[in-house]
Amino acid sequence: MLSVLKYVLSASLVIALMQPADCVAQSETEVTQDAATAEMTEDLARIEALILEVQAERARYAGGTIRLVLDYRLAVLGLTRDLLDQRLHAPEVTVAVPVTQPDREAAAELAAEIGEAEADVALAEVQAIGRGGLVGAVAQMELAAARMRVSLLEFALLSRQYGLGLPMLDPSAISAEGRGSDVEDQGMAVGLAGPEDTGGMSPAEFRRERRYESFSRTWSASGSVTRAGEWLILRHRSPLDDSLSVTAMNIAEVPTMGGISTLTLYCVEDEEAALADFDEYLLGGRRDRVWAQYRFDDDLPESAYWSLSTSHEATGLWGEAARPFMERLADAERFYLRVTEDDNEAHDFSISLTGIDEAVAAVADACGWLADGLSQEQIMGVQTILSGLGYDTGGVDGIWGSGSRNALQRYQQDLDLETTGVLDRSTLESLGCVVRAGSVDCQE
Repeated sequence: MLSVLKYVLSASLVIALMQPADCVAQSETEVTQDAATAEMTEDLARIEALILEVQAERARYAGGTIRLVLDYRLAVLGLTRDLLDQRLHAPEVTVAVPVTQPDREAAAELAAEIGEAEADVALAEVQAIGRGGLVGAVAQMELAAARMRVSLLEFALLSRQYGLGLPMLDPSAISAEGRGSDVEDQGMAVGLAGPEDTGGMSPAEFRRERRYESFSRTWSASGSVTRAGEWLILRHRSPLDDSLSVTAMNIAEVPTMGGISTLTLYCVEDEEAALADFDEYLLGGRRDRVWAQYRFDDDLPESAYWSLSTSHEATGLWGEAARPFMERLADAERFYLRVTEDDNEAHDFSISLTGIDEAVAAVADACGWLADGLSQEQIMGVQTILSGLGYDTGGVDGIWGSGSRNALQRYQQDLDLETTGVLDRSTLESLGCVVRAGSVDCQE
């Protein structure tokens, strides 16, 4: 699989870029992580934004040489992000790691070389415009290679500038038989602090929380970001029509060093989706589907074919099929998933659903089905509240007709809420209703 090649390449890049012939000699030392600086924070945010751009570009290609180059580039960018994130956000730790002493002079020389490489990218972009066929394919390949060179140079630049290094096992953790001791307890499994330095979190949990923080920083540029238990929720309004889109993401437990798996619930342009993303290419059959086996809590396991996304890195349910799936998630505490590719390679993950009520309610609100399932008694509760506030609904009968909609519109207008006549989350909460996934409780 491409993921294996990607991680092998990542390791080779570290060796090639961090140990040049004229590099400062490396040594094993105890590393104390400095307080985060504005300069490093800006670099991390820039790399994260660039990763999103490359991922979007990669999704345009089903395979071929250009996609492979983009895979390599993502490997370099991902490694750069991880090392910056570790240096910036990890608390004070004592981990034996190979380090390169910061070398600002070498960094300045690399910055000049990056300037030249970026000029090559600009030229390649011009040459690729409007070209099709074989000539166009060659031009696109040259552009991808030019951008790859910039990413490699930038990795080398940041390595010199901040003295970035890959964490390694302390030799004292290796027994006489050559086997490691309990490396995870020492924080070596992912190169971060042990539980005593991370507020009681295991290294895997600590790394997972850093991932949440990374996504939150990136998403905050697009809209409002909140955290509900294990869910990170982005609310974004379209600049064209102010329509609300919601993305709710849960990062699977025990992420690997190179990538992460997520379960994400969406409402984009009034269409729902529930997708499991494994951060690597999934091989589907003729119909671009994979076999999914899943389980809610201790219920009996279920299975079905799930469609693949255009990038082949995610699989799940779209449209009408996504809504009942989300409602079932809202009634569970844990979710287990195994996805099997066409070549029988399996991928597993397990997630805690803490906070799922708010995640599903946010998606339901954006897609307009939050109050679809209200019972007659619940509608009567809303009508009673509106009538008590002086908004005539035409009767308290449990039927949401034109009289109730008109009364709600007047109420929304008076409170400077979006005037829709629809029982959305903000309106229900303003009426004193408690909104949870799949339920609304309005006390008179």
